[in-house]
Amino acid sequence: MKNGTVKNITISGINRLRKEIMKKYGNDICFRDQGEDRFIVNINVADTRGFYEWIARYGACLKIEGPQECIDTYKEYLKETLELYE
Repeated sequence: MKNGTVKNITISGINRLRKEIMKKYGNDICFRDQGEDRFIVNINVADTRGFYEWIARYGACLKIEGPQECIDTYKEYLKETLELYE
C-alpha cells in the first residue's frame, strides 16, 4: 500500500451512504445516480490502510469501481483479514 499517495477513486454505493461520504470528504462532491437506489462518485483520497478500513466498515454497501490498482489493494486487504479466520 502506498503511503498516503492521493488518488482519484470512483466509488459506488447505496443512497443512504451519501451523507457519510459528504461527512468524510466534504459537501462539494458531485454524486451521479446509478439506478434508483445507488450512486457513483469520484473522490480524492489518500491511498492508505485507513481508507480501506473505512470502506470495509460499510461491507457490500460501498464498492470501489476504480482504478484497478485500488481495487487490487482492497482485495488484498480483505484477503489478509479473512486469513485471520482460517
